[in-house]
Amino acid sequence: MQWRRNLYEKNPHKDTFYDGSTFLDSLKIVSLETISIPYAPAFYSIQVVSIPFLIMAIHSLLKDGHTSSYKLFCLEIFILISFSFFHMWITMARNFDWEIVKVWSIFLVCFRIGAPAFQALTLSFSEDTILAVTFILFIIHMISNSTGSPLNPRNGTVSLSAAMLAVLILASRLRDPNSIVVFLLFSIILIIYLPSLVDSNGPRSHLFIPLFAISLWISSSVVFYSMDIKLFSLYETVMVILCFIAPHCFSQMLRRKKLWKGPWDTAEVF
Repeated sequence: MQWRRNLYEKNPHKDTFYDGSTFLDSLKIVSLETISIPYAPAFYSIQVVSIPFLIMAIHSLLKDGHTSSYKLFCLEIFILISFSFFHMWITMARNFDWEIVKVWSIFLVCFRIGAPAFQALTLSFSEDTILAVTFILFIIHMISNSTGSPLNPRNGTVSLSAAMLAVLILASRLRDPNSIVVFLLFSIILIIYLPSLVDSNGPRSHLFIPLFAISLWISSSVVFYSMDIKLFSLYETVMVILCFIAPHCFSQMLRRKKLWKGPWDTAEVF
């Protein structure tokens, strides 16, 4: 077909030109339901801070013999089953994902085979060195974890790597192979599995964030209270400062920053 200058010819079709406001009003608007979670940053902070504290508390209980590996293993089975069905509910899935049974079975077998090797990792290091390195690694994990889930791509690999290295170092100080297995499984559940449910896409996934954070806070408080009242007081103080007072002060600083005036606010024409 030969090209023609249609601009110079009479167009039999109706003019489709719209001005900006008319064009935007004519668009079909699809409403996407976005649910805002009150105090969501506080819930993420509770989650990020509570997990290292709870892991170190469970390690201390296993090492001192105040709890048995069998009780902790039964607790892990209960957590996996209950939260798997809860994940089905928040994502409205109809079938149970049996792949999770396969994955955790592989973890269980591999950790039991490698438990004797884990015990020899830190034999030449003192207890003070282990505690210092673990503390630094957990600090790095908390600083680099900005979304609650270390598997989130926005966190990179620093958060997950630091947390798992700290867990392996702590596990190497346990003398019972069964304690090593259940401690590693418990740590993976807290660090990887449960936080990954926060990033799950579902019509009810927003309900998991406050539920998980509050459950962690209550569980950690109960564990520390059973260990020592001083540890309980220290934990509650740290949680209140890091999760509520510090974010509030930071938000106030950002608000006041907008009121500051200086030479950078003055535009001069040269």
